[in-house]
Amino acid sequence: MNKKNMAMLIAIAMIFSLFTGINFGTGKAQAEDTNLEGIVAASQCAINVSGEIGSVAGEAAKPWSGEYKEYSDTAENETDAVSKAAFTITGSDDSSTTNEFHYYIDEMNDDAYKVKDLNELKSLDGSTATHWIEYNNQKISLSDYAGKNIVIYAKFVFQNSDTNETGTVAYLHTNIIEIAKETDVTPTETPTTEPSQSPTGEPTAEPSQNPTENPTTEPSQNPMVTPTVEPSKTPDKKLSVNYDNSDKYVKSGTALNLKVTVKTDTQCTYKWYKKGSDKSLSEKSSYKTPKNAKIGKYTYYCEISADGYETVKCEFTVIVYKSVITVAWGSSATSKGIFGTSPNVKKITVPSKYKKNLSVNAKNGKISVKKYFSGKAVVTYVIGKNKIKITVKSKIPQIKYTATYSKKKQQLEVKINRFVMSNLSHVYIMAKGNNHWNSRCYKLVKLPIKKKKNSVIIKGYTVKITNFEMKFLLNTNADTYKAWKHNKKSKTNVVKQK
Repeated sequence: MNKKNMAMLIAIAMIFSLFTGINFGTGKAQAEDTNLEGIVAASQCAINVSGEIGSVAGEAAKPWSGEYKEYSDTAENETDAVSKAAFTITGSDDSSTTNEFHYYIDEMNDDAYKVKDLNELKSLDGSTATHWIEYNNQKISLSDYAGKNIVIYAKFVFQNSDTNETGTVAYLHTNIIEIAKETDVTPTETPTTEPSQSPTGEPTAEPSQNPTENPTTEPSQNPMVTPTVEPSKTPDKKLSVNYDNSDKYVKSGTALNLKVTVKTDTQCTYKWYKKGSDKSLSEKSSYKTPKNAKIGKYTYYCEISADGYETVKCEFTVIVYKSVITVAWGSSATSKGIFGTSPNVKKITVPSKYKKNLSVNAKNGKISVKKYFSGKAVVTYVIGKNKIKITVKSKIPQIKYTATYSKKKQQLEVKINRFVMSNLSHVYIMAKGNNHWNSRCYKLVKLPIKKKKNSVIIKGYTVKITNFEMKFLLNTNADTYKAWKHNKKSKTNVVKQK
């Protein structure tokens, strides 16, 4: 598939979205920020899921859509069940053309956060059973998964436009999506039957029988009865209730106690509900949220009733957040990933000890690791009246690299991204030529190695290099270095010949 055909597919998806209301936008398949081996950096790749989510009883379902552009070792849980669900896949790369599209759907347990790692996904290719399904730009319905929690995986095979080589693979996955048990609700029977009988039957009978008798008797009996009876059946008194309606933040794995206090001296009935469900959670004046709630935003409410009083509804908003996050050096974490939503962050405070390592942006709740650190930085988020402490850990990122050998210049040129180049001190290379591996460690400021933009050039390779492995050193002392992570299958990386 060339770039022209790819552009045509994307255009068709965008036109389709105008008629369906489904967003088929494309985004970047994020690989550099994930620290997962073997994920190819690609742009304009996405899994787009759409459908409807139910709301409070009596209200119509609302449109819902989600776009997924990242690969992580965990998958968050969508907070609402999605009905009439379907998905599409788009894919392309800046320097390549997507040659193949595939998808795979995995059913998850209620407590499952972990998604399949790359080895598991790649093992599906060699399985005797067919797992990956070829995708041809169609809309895939998820009605067969009603009542289940699923994760959708997408696999992209790229063809380099310059070399016409194929086989480079990238992966994406969605969050854990709950598919609603009832995918279609058609409340059309009740409204059509009853109105057809009542208007034609009863109104014609009574006027024909009592036109002369009742007019003289009913006015004399009913005027005095109605005013005295109705006020006792229609209460106008209000219960006096105290409760804290501010947003509540609770770290994952911790329960939160919600409570209402009735000041009116009367016996009351309590019923607690979670928004979107009519199942009663408690009949006490308090309710404790579940410890195993997924990261995200939840709404609970309590209905309080008493004889002679109006029913009072007290609503609570609870946000479950990650208390500990791990961010790769050179990567960022946003407030949505931490809290499951994007709250209005007023301020983010970083301890002075880690200000050289971390940078923050309160506008979007983003925290970035500029420099690797081995400790734990406790960062404070101020959201409304809440001060929330988040523990940030740093991890070493995974590095992508490619190499070209020039027989004429007798040199190996390794291309690395700009961030790595700005932080390198040493490189450790194992190069293979004439069926032998040769290992060397180089300091970047000394010959025979030098920097060239986003490349490291090593001269003096008189033997043709066919395969290579590379590690990147953080410290200046080669004896005490800590290596950045690299592709574990780097020994299979074939060196391009120039």
